[in-house]
Amino acid sequence: MSEIHDPYRSPGWSSSAEPEEWELPKTSVWVIIFLTLVTIGLYIPVWFLRRRKILNRLSPGRHLDAFLAGLVALYGGAFVLGLSVGVSGAPEGQNLQFWTSVVDIASRILTLVLSFQVKAILEENYPDDISGVGTFFLSIFYLQYKINRLQPKGPAGSILGLR
Repeated sequence: MSEIHDPYRSPGWSSSAEPEEWELPKTSVWVIIFLTLVTIGLYIPVWFLRRRKILNRLSPGRHLDAFLAGLVALYGGAFVLGLSVGVSGAPEGQNLQFWTSVVDIASRILTLVLSFQVKAILEENYPDDISGVGTFFLSIFYLQYKINRLQPKGPAGSILGLR
């Protein structure tokens, strides 16, 4: 198929882009719970990373990149500090435990901030309401549950009218 020239599209736009590339992935919540448990919580930033491009595309004014970079750094830091506390038998291990707790709390707060950013983006693009209580207590698990069930706004039932 030949490339369609459209002066109103960005130079990197390709006519061969499938509409599925614009859709949020529908994944079983049980799979996400399993992956989160198996990776000791490290799947949470991965969940945001895997949906970052489409979420940024759905809401151009509300980019997740800065928050997400901070979340990845905090989760990585918490993991490294946790390993350090586990192998440290020295008295300074209590100091490491304190900093592990600080990084853990900061990463949980940033996860909440990102979850509410995703909630706001979904509410801008989908007609259903998304519970703030569900987002607060269940985070990515509740958001994925809603993503699996929501139908996009727009003509012919498609995101951004691409179909």
